[in-house]
Amino acid sequence: MSDHATAAALFAADKVGEALLLGRQLLAEQGPQVALLELMAFCHLRLGDPLQAISCWQQAITLQPEDADLWYNLALLLQEQRQDAQAEQAFCQAIARRSGYAAAYNNLGVLWLRQQRAAEAEQAFRRALSLAADYAGALQNLAILLQRERRFAEAEESFRQLLRLQPERAEVHNTLGLLLHEQRRFAEAEQAFRQAIALQPEQADYCNNLGLLLQDCRQTEAAEALFRHVLFRQPECVGAYCNLGNLLKELRRDAEAESLYRQALQHAPDAVEARWNLSLLQLAQGRFAEGWPGYETRHHPHKQARQTLPIEAPFPFWQGEPLRGKSLLILPEQGFGDQIQFCRYVASLRAMGVGWVTLVCRAPLRALFASLAGVDRVWVEGQEGPYPPHDFWTFYLSLPLHCGTTLATIPAQVPYLTAPAERLASWSARLPAQGFRVGLVWKGNPQDANDADRSLPGLALLAPLWSVPGVRFVSLQKGSGEEEAGHPPPEQPLLALGQMFQDFADTAAVVLQLDLVISIDSAVVHLAGALGKPCWVLLPAWETDWRWLRDRTDSPWYPGLRLFRQKDGWPDLIQQVTEALREHA
Repeated sequence: MSDHATAAALFAADKVGEALLLGRQLLAEQGPQVALLELMAFCHLRLGDPLQAISCWQQAITLQPEDADLWYNLALLLQEQRQDAQAEQAFCQAIARRSGYAAAYNNLGVLWLRQQRAAEAEQAFRRALSLAADYAGALQNLAILLQRERRFAEAEESFRQLLRLQPERAEVHNTLGLLLHEQRRFAEAEQAFRQAIALQPEQADYCNNLGLLLQDCRQTEAAEALFRHVLFRQPECVGAYCNLGNLLKELRRDAEAESLYRQALQHAPDAVEARWNLSLLQLAQGRFAEGWPGYETRHHPHKQARQTLPIEAPFPFWQGEPLRGKSLLILPEQGFGDQIQFCRYVASLRAMGVGWVTLVCRAPLRALFASLAGVDRVWVEGQEGPYPPHDFWTFYLSLPLHCGTTLATIPAQVPYLTAPAERLASWSARLPAQGFRVGLVWKGNPQDANDADRSLPGLALLAPLWSVPGVRFVSLQKGSGEEEAGHPPPEQPLLALGQMFQDFADTAAVVLQLDLVISIDSAVVHLAGALGKPCWVLLPAWETDWRWLRDRTDSPWYPGLRLFRQKDGWPDLIQQVTEALREHA
């Protein structure tokens, strides 16, 4: 047996240290050899020393620079070590030496996808598939990319093509189920999840996903049974505790839900989702002092569906330090309605002695927020360059925590926003001159996770409102629902103004001149509340937002709001609103 073969045999026998020692001896005696350097690279990897492995690959490449496989192996290791620029260069070197290197294209695509370079990643995956049509890894990566891009039909075809090649891949059936669930194709999604479970019945994630689907289908007993089955088999499965807790919370079994969240935290004290869900329950119950600290987990790095990303700034995140004479930058988060609701805290900050407040918002809010008392500057996110230096920065929804907000101390003085005088004059002439003027919003942002529950299927569902005499309806619908507002049924005459709104200052100018707003849970609700205008809110029975609390018909956040809560579907709720409108108008 040759010396190299002996070293290889030692490596195969898991005598990695001896193999590496022999390799070094051979290098000293015989000089560099590509095969020996490759073997030593694998030894270093097995021993947990990737930097030495990289060095071995680099030495091998100096001996055989035209060997595409050497470049590819180096690239894979660099990619693992997050040395992305060097990894990209190495993959390109491998491809330059072997133009048909499908694996190199695929892994280069993975690198680009991680860097959010979706178009280049897609091109790389498709190139890999053009070279090897049955390349399962490239098919799966392309499908994942297409799903992230919300190109559902293409993603589905890629997943199904992959399953034709590898029908026993349980994780692919599961991912296809998630894709179908996202499109609300419930029956097909259920079939995919059940196939995944049949292939790997011990996999808790697949059972949890099926349980979530059954919950969305309102098969609550079946969903509960499935989550409990997971916990019986895996009593430390934090996800199942959270899912079951969330289900029971929706069924108003709050004490059981809280117990489940706390059990999850006993098993995993750092479980972000459990702490997050517990905080939502506490806030919905009005237990603000307990809920606000847990609500901060929304921007934790491990938070699922994380929406709030901390900025890289040379000044610190505000943790409640004294603000007297200090400057504070307040960053936007979540939706427009959240920013409208919590910009009110500028007045509280002034009372705490803050010296300067910069309020950051998205462009549609700028003119509206300019009317907020106490703001020194309104800064449009992404349009005015880097943030100027401040003493601290924070998020809108972190303000209640540091201002010590309880149910009794909510700063509910309204109005705290208004519309520019010139906007009021501009819109006045377009509004109905007579009648009781009611603004309507029946659809929200379709990208919202709970939009299927909170938005009405369509304008036709509001038809009973038109039976109330003397009412003139105005559509405030912007974005989703605009087209429907522009072409209402003949029996539902509607003045469609929303499509002409340029920003929230326009919406505010119209709302201020209405007698009432009737809306699903949307940004317009918060706008009407902040303007001090009467607003009736149509709330879903399922996944009602925490800020509307439990079972109340009023809102401590906005004195002018009246809450109508769904119990037996939208038609019954609309009938209640119709009767209330008949009395009110």
